[in-house]
Amino acid sequence: MTGTGTEELLTVGAVARLAGVTVRTLHHYDEIGLVSASGRSPAGYRLYDDGDLDRLHAVLAYRELGFGLEDIAELVAGEAEPLAHLRRQHALVRSRIDHLTRLLGALEKTMEAHMSG
Repeated sequence: MTGTGTEELLTVGAVARLAGVTVRTLHHYDEIGLVSASGRSPAGYRLYDDGDLDRLHAVLAYRELGFGLEDIAELVAGEAEPLAHLRRQHALVRSRIDHLTRLLGALEKTMEAHMSG
């Protein structure tokens, strides 16, 4: 693999394995401009740098939170600071946990009511 300075560039296959997604998913993200590879190898393979991996992490986290690709594109547009994404994702996960905790409490009360007749 090729490197720029001390940074190692990763092929699409290596990134797919690291991220737990398919090469096809990465190709799709590249085609729609969501996560584009920073370079190409002499053979034409996509090569990803650390910034590309940070963006992919943000995209995958928002996907896990249930956002559509169009919404994700808006969320990550122009955002260069990975910590800002992590903070936003943290707040969204915390909100989801709070919601699920309330839902769990309501379900438990309903179950208790049914069990006690």
